[in-house]
Amino acid sequence: MNSLKKVLVVLISFLIASPLVKAECDATEENRLRSLAINVKTSYEPGQGEELSHEDFNPPSGLTEEEIEELYKIPVYKSVYHVYITNITEELYVTVYDEIQDKTTTYQYSDTDKGTLVIDQEEFEMIDHFTITVYSSDKTQCPDTKLYTTYLTTPKYNQLSNYAICEGAEEFYLCHEYLSVEPNASDDFETLVENFKAGKIDKSGEKKEDEKAKSKTFGDLIKEYKVIIIGVSAFVIIVGATVIIVVKKKRGNRV
Repeated sequence: MNSLKKVLVVLISFLIASPLVKAECDATEENRLRSLAINVKTSYEPGQGEELSHEDFNPPSGLTEEEIEELYKIPVYKSVYHVYITNITEELYVTVYDEIQDKTTTYQYSDTDKGTLVIDQEEFEMIDHFTITVYSSDKTQCPDTKLYTTYLTTPKYNQLSNYAICEGAEEFYLCHEYLSVEPNASDDFETLVENFKAGKIDKSGEKKEDEKAKSKTFGDLIKEYKVIIIGVSAFVIIVGATVIIVVKKKRGNRV
């Protein structure tokens, strides 16, 4: 009877404990989670941030007090980028590294709106780079496993695009409203725009083929046509040598 009781106790203990035993994190499970992670997408769009107070807003000069009062009645919002990270599930979480802030933040599914995470990037006049890494959550058989990494760059707002000189040069890269690459600080903005309008450079700031040809030095021409020059020189030398030999032979025959 005691033996039967022992067997029953062991059997009941096994049945109680078995649901608590987690399945192993095998390659099949990791591949399934990785396919979920790869489906996580990123994007951004310009948007409005928090409303600015009067202390943060500088009205244009030359306005009367009445005009300024009327201007203050119009709400002004801070310009931001809305960074979107979508398709996050309960089996995933993400870490986001912000290069400007030099900071990494972890976001769980509970921080999202049905799987969509929205982050406001407030440095509107600076180029920012984000590194988004996707991990498996503790609701999986492979918790805290690094699954996938993706990247996102938000451009800077280009104040130069508002200059009058950019009228008619909107395709030129320095006149774009947003820039993903910092322009060279040594570049003369107005000169480059004028050169673009004159057809001397293309929309990327590179010299056009005809301008490149005009700017070639004598040394550049020598390098470009050195094969032809060497061939012509060799031909001239051979012909000259042949003429000299023929002349000498004729003179020898006359003697």
